[in-house]
Amino acid sequence: MKASLVLTLTVLTIWISGCASRQPVIDYGASLNMPQSSYSGTDNAVQTAIDSNATLSDLRIYAALNNPALKAAYYRWQAAMEKIPQATALPNPQVSYAYFIRQVETRVGPQQHKFGIKQMFPWFGKLRLKGEIAGAAAEAAAAKFHSQREKLLFSIDDAYYEYAYLQRSKAILAENTQLLSFLEGVVRAKYRAGYASYAALMKIQVELDKLHDRRQNLLDMEIPLQTRLNTILNRHASAPLPRPAKILLATVEIADSSWNGLLLEKNPDLIAGRHQIDRSEANIDLAKKQRLPDFTLGIDYVSTGDALSPNAIDNGKDPVIAMLSLSIPLWRGKNNARIREAILQNQLAENEQRNRENQLQSRLAMVLFKFQEARRKITLYNDALLPRANQALNVARSAFEADEIDFLELIDSQRSLLEIELMLARAQADYNQRLAELKMLTAGSVILEEKS
Repeated sequence: MKASLVLTLTVLTIWISGCASRQPVIDYGASLNMPQSSYSGTDNAVQTAIDSNATLSDLRIYAALNNPALKAAYYRWQAAMEKIPQATALPNPQVSYAYFIRQVETRVGPQQHKFGIKQMFPWFGKLRLKGEIAGAAAEAAAAKFHSQREKLLFSIDDAYYEYAYLQRSKAILAENTQLLSFLEGVVRAKYRAGYASYAALMKIQVELDKLHDRRQNLLDMEIPLQTRLNTILNRHASAPLPRPAKILLATVEIADSSWNGLLLEKNPDLIAGRHQIDRSEANIDLAKKQRLPDFTLGIDYVSTGDALSPNAIDNGKDPVIAMLSLSIPLWRGKNNARIREAILQNQLAENEQRNRENQLQSRLAMVLFKFQEARRKITLYNDALLPRANQALNVARSAFEADEIDFLELIDSQRSLLEIELMLARAQADYNQRLAELKMLTAGSVILEEKS
């Protein structure tokens, strides 16, 4: 029984050493690369409620800490990391016990019990390759987590700038409605005095109705935009949101030709694809090593009673047996199929990566075009069209008050200014949205600076 105790202690030692090799879990808040003051160090960290003074940065932090899709990607990454120690560990040792129902009488005595322990050892390099495969899968999961993070932050930026555009458009329409209401009062007074036609009065009232309709459309659009933003933030759909006073332009100093290099180097989806290729290559090596045998070492201890002859040599001596066994990878067809499968999986990963690069480069080219177009429009509207439209409207108002032009010309000038102001607001929102998309495609490697 002394030997059985030794075997039990051996098994416990192996089990304890396996438990000690567990890798620590990375804190969720720390993995976000957000300001340390924004989370408490637990995966349930929730920032204080968003108030009317919350900035875009506050919304981004809140979303990162509370969005369930991002948390799911994080737990997927952590679960993949836990597969590494499993892959690199030896198979469980086997302990056996046998009781001789019919005792075997030997020269030294009857065999009564048999205790055994054995451990299987994969061929040299197999555990290392399994660790590399699990490690590459964990690295890919980490890259996908960071990809999900960048996509989440972009979705916040995109929705926020759309919401800011909506608020700016409402303000522009309100200013124009106020102007037209004043002019409508002037025309109505002139009409009563016989200096303006009824058609002119009807025309300005039609223009006012158009403005009211456009403003109502914006009010109706506010609900789905608010729902979209709150959904990303994991808040109630109707929760109040901060209203941006004006659209701020984010600027960045980087040559347009540098974006493609940043995409290929930094994009987390491409990084995940590269790890998938590494995983498939290690899987090929492992499949080839599966043609090599695994071996098992073991020890058996047989408990023997006293011999019938008390004077027998080695009376009652317990035999100890050392064992060595090898697995035989006999079925070549199965082994060759495993290798072919691994090679095909590698080709699959490489072609998926190539397709991913093509799609992302195509998207980058379109985003850059839209970004440059928005930047050009902002310069055009700010420096040329908007000052001229304001000047034209002021001249038209003075001429109308002096009865030098028809009222319809004043309406045209006012409408032109309105459209330019709205187009400028649209271009500013597009500019920030496309710049945020460029930042997402390059994994936030570009620092943006907001300017009024």
